[in-house]
Amino acid sequence: MKKEILTKKILIVDDDKNFLFSIKDGLSRYSDEIEVVVFTSGEEALAFLQKNQADLIISDLRMEKMDGLQLLTTVAKKYPHIPFILMTAYGSPPLEEKAKKRGAIRYLEKPITIVELMEAIREVLNNGETMSNVSVIDVSQLILLERKTCTLKIVFKENSQEGLLSFRDGNLTYAKTGNLEGAKAAVEIFSWENVDIFIYEYQVMEANVNQNLEYIIIQSLKQQENETEKKPSIKEVNMAFNYEKLMDDLKEIPGYKAAAVFNINGEQVTFDATKDPDRIRKYFLQMTSLFVAGSKATEKTGAGEMDFIQTDSDLGKFLARKGEKFIVMILLEEDGNLALAKNALEEASEDL
Repeated sequence: MKKEILTKKILIVDDDKNFLFSIKDGLSRYSDEIEVVVFTSGEEALAFLQKNQADLIISDLRMEKMDGLQLLTTVAKKYPHIPFILMTAYGSPPLEEKAKKRGAIRYLEKPITIVELMEAIREVLNNGETMSNVSVIDVSQLILLERKTCTLKIVFKENSQEGLLSFRDGNLTYAKTGNLEGAKAAVEIFSWENVDIFIYEYQVMEANVNQNLEYIIIQSLKQQENETEKKPSIKEVNMAFNYEKLMDDLKEIPGYKAAAVFNINGEQVTFDATKDPDRIRKYFLQMTSLFVAGSKATEKTGAGEMDFIQTDSDLGKFLARKGEKFIVMILLEEDGNLALAKNALEEASEDL
């Protein structure tokens, strides 16, 4: 049985009509893979994008009115999920670097053969990953840990709503869904469950998110609870304030090195470290998984629920206490005050 192939819509923009239509004709042999739509100006392409989807844009650099770099900049701002290939007959290393900074994935020099162009198209279209039925929060935390630069296109299966998240070196810089942009859009997207995520190895240049990831996660968790029509308690309404106060209290403990709060699903709620944040965050994630697994194991054997752990590592002295929904943890230097740390974790776990 022949495998069904879904065609991808490719927009090609060039004010040289002879070149444009020769390219379209040459690419027609790949009609089982791509659908080619051509335009003689950037303005025409942008007008098309207002009402239609596209999987890739290929544009010449030198054009009248709107040149390729201007088109690239506009696309990166309005349609950051669409990859962009820039073509020119006047190539130079500085120009190529400028194109990359504007968001171009590939930079191709003319003249170019149909075979070479199709190879570039395939490389760009096959560059992304697809993940289904995963948590937006979990994927974003992995991006943070790996300090990746990429863009996520998220499709909410419940109503086919789409959202975009862009990261630079692991930090969330851009978010958009519907009419929402910035932090509000990010909170909305992070509250979605049962989604498909498409990961592309590029990132929009225009930043519109000015809140850190921990704050956005907290707000999205609260929004999820509201959407299930659960009446929040006073403690839950003041969740963000309580975490901030908790972290401030833990930082006062002599020998403090790092602290964090994770929920019982292993999702980070808040985190702080005085040094080596990436390494310590990974360690906290590992200890959270071990803690939850150990707690479940002891509960099944009838030995009671494990709610406290203390251990030493090359990073320092690690302590964690599990509450009803959250795990509070702290890392101390070798000479840190264990007694104060234990007392602080016990009080925090009761409050949470």
